Amino acid sequence: MSVWMEEIGPLIAGRNEQALADRVIALDAAERAEVAAHLPGGIDEIYEAAAEAAHREMAVRYGENENKWPEWARERARQITREHADRVLRELAGTLRIAGAGTIPEPAEAADWLARDDLTPPVDAAAHRIPPPDAGDRSATAGVAGRPRRPARPADPHPT
Repeated sequence: MSVWMEEIGPLIAGRNEQALADRVIALDAAERAEVAAHLPGGIDEIYEAAAEAAHREMAVRYGENENKWPEWARERARQITREHADRVLRELAGTLRIAGAGTIPEPAEAADWLARDDLTPPVDAAAHRIPPPDAGDRSATAGVAGRPRRPARPADPHPT
């Protein structure tokens, strides 16, 4: 068997980040190349498994022949696929990033792997937004901003 099947794949699936990082560091060059070659296929397998699960769910109601399903059922199957794959990838993102960062040899390719949209958690814009000041803060700010200011002192023409 391969290091991917016996060790790295199960560590990724088990989301054991520390054990995975320790094992990735210990890989030799051939093992790193093997893992790096399997990573994109691993993500494809996640999408394929999600599509199969969605198909099974809809086939229970509408039969195996997807062409005979109502359009909304086909769309729902696509939606289920996306939701399932996104959930699984969010769960595995940390270990997938560790495996890629430790095995992809070219820095640009490793950076591309780390920046993949499907491995990056969605940003909650509301969580990163600075809240507006409350009414009390606004009135205090307006009061300070509206105060007359003392004119700036002119520079001393005869410095000592």
